[in-house]
Amino acid sequence: MKQGFILSETGYRNVPESDKTVRLVFLICFFLTAGILSSQNSSSNTDNRSVEALIKSMVDMHHSVLSAEEQVEAARMGLEQQYMFFLPFSANIGTNTYGSLTAPDFNISASFDISYTIFDWKTIQEVKRLKILEEVSVEYEKSVRQIVMYKLCNMIITWISSMKNYNLAFQDYDSIKSYTEKMQQRFDMGDISKTELDFANGRLLKADGLVVQSEYAIREAEHLFKAETGETFSDGMKDIQFSVNTFLATESDKLIAIQNRPDIKQSVLLISALQQEKNSVYSNTIPVIRLTTSLKYPFDNPNAWQAGLNFTIPLSSIKYDKLRDQQYSVSLKSKEHDLALFIENSMANLLVSEEKIRNLKKVLEINRKALKYAEQAVEGVLIEFKAGVRTSFDVIDAQNTFSTMSYQVVSNEIELLKAELNYQYALGGLNFEQ
Repeated sequence: MKQGFILSETGYRNVPESDKTVRLVFLICFFLTAGILSSQNSSSNTDNRSVEALIKSMVDMHHSVLSAEEQVEAARMGLEQQYMFFLPFSANIGTNTYGSLTAPDFNISASFDISYTIFDWKTIQEVKRLKILEEVSVEYEKSVRQIVMYKLCNMIITWISSMKNYNLAFQDYDSIKSYTEKMQQRFDMGDISKTELDFANGRLLKADGLVVQSEYAIREAEHLFKAETGETFSDGMKDIQFSVNTFLATESDKLIAIQNRPDIKQSVLLISALQQEKNSVYSNTIPVIRLTTSLKYPFDNPNAWQAGLNFTIPLSSIKYDKLRDQQYSVSLKSKEHDLALFIENSMANLLVSEEKIRNLKKVLEINRKALKYAEQAVEGVLIEFKAGVRTSFDVIDAQNTFSTMSYQVVSNEIELLKAELNYQYALGGLNFEQ
């Protein structure tokens, strides 16, 4: 029995007219939507881009990413503003006039003053801190991109799972429907009991309910994706893979990969920014040196031009600054411990993901073989049932085993897809294979 996307491969067999109408409408809507999307994706929407490029374009336009990009720009503007403290300032132009209503002459004087900061330890430390915060914003933007892409990929996986479960649900319904009609014929001929027929009809209703649930799951996944991205699923997304065929060889390589993740870099930079704040605690006790110049009119005055160095020594409480310094030291140690724990947990999660991928690949291989045997068993039991060797309950038991194994294989495939996605996300990057 062929496994695959039945929605786009097969029709309906032995279904009542009412059921045919409902499901036919669903299929027609699906085909029309897929056709329109395929046309749009190949022309204006995707321009023949890969699924990876399509997802990345959705990430680029995501509100969270756009917000992070604005934060990067804001950080750069804050740094530029801090540099302004080292430009000449306090440029003042003043005029004075002297005279009276009865005097015909006026005496005019004017001055032009400039002050230029030569050294300001507090401002220097603040510039260093803002430089680090600018780097923090850049890493934050990268981290947000990874988070959004990870979220979208999980939504695609949910959609794939819904599609596969729908196919299995309809496949079961189609098979059970055909079997139930044959049971009805045998009941009419007096070959089976009413109990056997009722049991078959009950299974058919249950299968129909699963089809309805699966249809809803597909629509729900589509609505959520549309709300998140403003786009719809493309047909190529159903075959997306995050294949992990090899793992990093050494623990050192894994640690380097984890440390290069944007979120880890962001945490490291935030600790550096906190260290810069600590360095500026005693800045209030360090003099600020400024160069001041003044030019006065009239220029024939011997003191028309004056220049000098200005030393500003702020008054500060040494005891208060010492307490602040101790507070920063405690905060730094706490942040460093948190970062170390985060890296350790990331390493543990990475090792768990590796083991899970290995295990799922083995389990999936075993269950696919078991599914093949279950399919052969159904075919054999049906032949024996027609020959009168097997009962209807034997057929039902074989069909249930096949159905259970089918769902189990799909579940394993989805679990493996998620595990490989989680592994790549843990390393700070996502690679796609269509």
